[in-house]
Order: sequence, then C-alpha cells, then structure tokens
Amino acid sequence: MKRNQNGFSLIELLAVLVLSTVILVPLMASYTNSIRLNDRSQNHEIASSIADGAFYSIAKIDFSEFRTLLDTANGNNEFFIEVNGTTCNTLAANASQNLCDNIFNQIWSNQTFDATEYKMYMFDYSLTTAEYNQLLADESIVPRVRNHIQNSTDITSTLDGTDLQGVIRVIVWIDYYDDPDQFFVMEGLIADE
Repeated sequence: MKRNQNGFSLIELLAVLVLSTVILVPLMASYTNSIRLNDRSQNHEIASSIADGAFYSIAKIDFSEFRTLLDTANGNNEFFIEVNGTTCNTLAANASQNLCDNIFNQIWSNQTFDATEYKMYMFDYSLTTAEYNQLLADESIVPRVRNHIQNSTDITSTLDGTDLQGVIRVIVWIDYYDDPDQFFVMEGLIADE
C-alpha cells in the first residue's frame, strides 16, 4: 500500500523561513528608513511654512514697535533682540501683541515648536565691525544662527556701511527634527514704509 505524502518536510519549512527572513528584514529596514525620511521631510516643509508665515506676520506689525526695542538693545550694547512670546507682551499696541503671539503659537499639521525650538532674531541692517563681532560672540544666540550670520555675505558686505535705521534684518530659526539634528534658517528684512 502506498501512502499519500501531502505537506512539507521540516527541512522545506526551515528553508522557506530562512529565505523569508533574508528577504523581509532588509525590506522592513528600508520601509522604516523611508518613514523616517518622510517624517523629516514633512517637518522641514512645516518649518518652512511657519517661517514664511512669521515673515508675513512680522511685516504687518508696526515697524516702530521693533525699532524701539532694537534701539533699547543697541543702547545696552546687545545689538539684537530675540522676538518670542515674552517680547510680544512688551509691544505697545494690543493688535501687535495678538499678531505677535499668533506667530509663536502656530500649529501646522499637529506640529508645534516651543521657545527652545523656534526663535526669531532681529538686528540692524548695517552693523559696525565691533557690533558684528559681538553678535558672533554672544552665546545667547543659537550657534546655528551665529554660523549663519558669519557665513552670510550679505551681512558682511554691509559692515561699516551706510546706516539704514529704516531696515531691520530678521532671522528665523526652527529646530524641526532631533535625531539627527535638523534645523531651518530663513533670513529676511522688514522696513519702515
């Protein structure tokens, strides 16, 4: 009598398991990396949108509000102001305070940035060499922003140039991803109209 041998042997099952493992593990690692890259890319886009919105909103606030704060900082030999939620409370007009608060309390795609991850710096358009060097040495400015200031040919080309009190430089810095550390820096100008 002949037996019907349906099914797989133990060796065949082990071979299938080994082959599946060899194929699936690299695919899963690739899939995980793709998710991480997509997340980082999305956070970059969010940071870019927030920075664009910040520049648009800052331009709507009365220039004299920031000019006054910056003149006070210059008088104290600080040569810059960090604009944040606390700075917003020092603005004179309620409408300016509300608009400024909205800049730092934005939510994009369920993503928010706190005061350690989202900073805005303002300083005069034209600086003396001494003021520029002091900015670079000031450790209260995020190191990546100091590097940006140092490497910006637009800033260094205006050192000891014409004094333009009607123009303020603005740098927005957003730390949008922690591992590895990724940040977004955008520079622009606001002017007295």
